Amino acid sequence: MNDPPAWLFSTRELPSEARNAAWCDAMRRLRLPVVTPAGPDPMDGSVTVAVSPMGIQFALVEADPLEIAGSSADQIEGLWLSIMLEGSGSICASGFEADFGPGMILCAVTRSPARLTLRERHRQLYVRLPHPAIAHRLLAHLEANVVMIDASHGMGAIFRRLLESTAEELETLDADQLRPVEIAVIEFLVASLAASGGTRARGGADGARAALLHRILQRMEMMLGDPELSIGSLASDAGISPRYLRRLFAAEGMNFAATMKARRLERCHADLTSPLHAQIGISEIAFRWGFNDAAHFSRSFRKRFGISPREHRRGLS
Repeated sequence: MNDPPAWLFSTRELPSEARNAAWCDAMRRLRLPVVTPAGPDPMDGSVTVAVSPMGIQFALVEADPLEIAGSSADQIEGLWLSIMLEGSGSICASGFEADFGPGMILCAVTRSPARLTLRERHRQLYVRLPHPAIAHRLLAHLEANVVMIDASHGMGAIFRRLLESTAEELETLDADQLRPVEIAVIEFLVASLAASGGTRARGGADGARAALLHRILQRMEMMLGDPELSIGSLASDAGISPRYLRRLFAAEGMNFAATMKARRLERCHADLTSPLHAQIGISEIAFRWGFNDAAHFSRSFRKRFGISPREHRRGLS
């Protein structure tokens, strides 16, 4: 039997006079900023939340009209996504304003002020991606605090269907079943952001270089478990020199060795708490992701996450 979602909440069993306050408490638990019910009646809403092994939070929210405004100091650093499943609204942030309807995907930087106004009863899937899960996959920081991803065709349309399917099945998915979902969400998000508003979208030499680096990063992701993975092997695979590849990384404020190490550590971090890998030793997990020295891995893990691999596996993080 699957573990239940991380938590469920509904106002429907509460007294009318307690619903609005309880709803606002639930929204604070999602680490959203100020949430204000828009109608005169007590709030009717429900929330289903599940968390993936990388710490990506999926929250399916169904509710009456409301407004979410401001920024929250409780938000962890990273990005958030929102896809409207039913209903409509509008988003307003610094330098950005747009209507928001079914099938549309918003991506924004956490802690950045914004106002999301939902004018009618609605269903949305919110996805919160912590900095460690996404930072080393982005070619650069978002060029705006809020980006509307084109989900009408191509890559964006496939991403939309992935998020819609995740929302529909969220209550049935445990953390380990969310593992392939979290990987797919990151891959599609990185590709969609690059196509919707990143350097690749600008065309010309900058766009060509960014597109090349994006392909190389995808190749790196596929080869993380290879202990022989190096900047030389990736450069050779791409038909360029290692020097030029270093320049591509540097142009985006990145470093090859640091990026590769961070991604390997994040994969180990996820596997150490996965039931699928419960019978695999810590050193074996490290070796599976390209580390060839257990002591070095343990030191690097503690430096990155502030806890030893063994403590993390025991659930002390």
